[in-house]
Amino acid sequence: VEDARIMNFFIRAEEDARSAERKIRESGLLSLPVMDQQGNFLGTVSLLDLAGYSGRAGDRVMKGVPYVRPDSTLLEAWEIMSRTRSNYVPVVKMGKLIGVLTMDGIVEVYKMFLRI
Repeated sequence: VEDARIMNFFIRAEEDARSAERKIRESGLLSLPVMDQQGNFLGTVSLLDLAGYSGRAGDRVMKGVPYVRPDSTLLEAWEIMSRTRSNYVPVVKMGKLIGVLTMDGIVEVYKMFLRI
């Protein structure tokens, strides 16, 4: 995973729902990981979770979301994406959110590998 491009997409738990919705839409994903003020990974929040809600994004977090570590393999990341039917997986190191690895990020690494 550490060889792949990790995207810096996230929502802070204290952000309001409208701001979080905007970030999700701008990312091109359907949900994003959420972190607290210390950078700890809390889970994810989706556009559906935020629909019609006007409070803090962190109040709508889905916990227990699988993630990978920087030293995880791309196969492990792909397996999580496949199992959860997501096009990204959060990357977490020692409880801290690093970013997200997207399916496009995995494809980029394999394309580089095939050019060698």
